[in-house]
Amino acid sequence: GDQVELAPETTNLAELFYLINQAKLLISVDSMPIHLADLVKTPVVGIYGYPKLQVNSPLFSPFRAVIRQTNEKTTREIPVQRVYETVEKLWEELAG
Repeated sequence: GDQVELAPETTNLAELFYLINQAKLLISVDSMPIHLADLVKTPVVGIYGYPKLQVNSPLFSPFRAVIRQTNEKTTREIPVQRVYETVEKLWEELAG
C-alpha cells in the first residue's frame, strides 16, 4: 500500500533538493521547497496564508492549494483534515 514518510532533516540546499527530487509528493507551507519541487515537477500541496496564488504557486508541477480561511489566524490553524483531503484529491488525479 501507500506509505507516508517524513523527510529527514537536511543540512544544506543540495540535500533538500535531492529529497524533493526523489519525493512522490511534497506538502509544504509557502516557502522555497515548493519552488524547488516545481523545478523537478514533483507534485505539490501548498499551504498558504493568503489567496494570491497567481504570484507564488508552482508553474510546472501538479499542484493543489490549501488556503487559510478568514477565521483561521495563522496557517497553523488550518485543520489537518483539510490538508489530508487536498492530498487525497491530488493523489487520485495523479493516479488518473
